[in-house]
Amino acid sequence: MTRQVWGRIWSAFPHGPDWNIEKPIAMNALERWRTETLSLGGYTPIVDVIANNNNLAFSGFGRHLANDFLYFSSIFPDAPAVWVCQDDLTYERFKQRLLDYTSIWRSQKFIRRCGMLPNSSNPFAFNTTSNHNYITGYIWVFRKRYVQMKGTLNNEYLKLGLFDEQHTIGECIYFITPWSCSHLHIRPTIRV
Repeated sequence: MTRQVWGRIWSAFPHGPDWNIEKPIAMNALERWRTETLSLGGYTPIVDVIANNNNLAFSGFGRHLANDFLYFSSIFPDAPAVWVCQDDLTYERFKQRLLDYTSIWRSQKFIRRCGMLPNSSNPFAFNTTSNHNYITGYIWVFRKRYVQMKGTLNNEYLKLGLFDEQHTIGECIYFITPWSCSHLHIRPTIRV
């Protein structure tokens, strides 16, 4: 295929630098995104910004990776992107977690569990083992009914005040959108 054909095929998908292979370029794209976000303001949820990748800073992310990354980063998905960018500590944690999260895809454990040999000699056969390993090991919250949180992440959520203080462990959980965009100084609450 010619370059023009590939260009047409991939033009429907916003892309940008690879966070593992082109890390310095990706970091520059992230800094451009922050500057642009701070100058434009607005209340676009961070999960939408990451999933849409209109700024080309979040290459390879879609809806499920955006949600799982934000869970990993201890950031409420509906928090305005500008809120993530305004506070230097929040932004630095966001940036470091982005590096940590994208490095998972190059780990030996991930490659061994999800990039293994196919289940069949047919190259077009669906690899059920890799799929199962990915869904059970690397999709943490997206479309999950139950989530087990590691102790270190649980403690971080606790320190940041992200848990609902009114919740009693063992009771049913009802999701109520806790984010109010009336001002940016409120702390988002994740109801768990």
